[in-house]
Amino acid sequence: MTKRQSYSREFKLEAVRLLNEGKKKGADLARELGIKRNQLYKWKEEIEVYGDDAFPRKRGQTQLKKIGVSQAGVGQLMCFSATAPALLYLPTSL
Repeated sequence: MTKRQSYSREFKLEAVRLLNEGKKKGADLARELGIKRNQLYKWKEEIEVYGDDAFPRKRGQTQLKKIGVSQAGVGQLMCFSATAPALLYLPTSL
């Protein structure tokens, strides 16, 4: 099994900048950079979706930030999600 290649945030931003420059076709640029063409377009899409938050060190933290959940809130959500199914079976009248 081969190890997955990872690229720095700066490399990804520069690759997309070069793509957006339009001086080279995506396939040619990807070949020069040693990546697959579809990866280049995925990075471009990620920048379009996340803007300055694209390519964070830990994706989960950015997604939580976007929906307004703090790291402490994650623990509360996990506790609730573990007990929520049991709440569905509580009798309505005692």
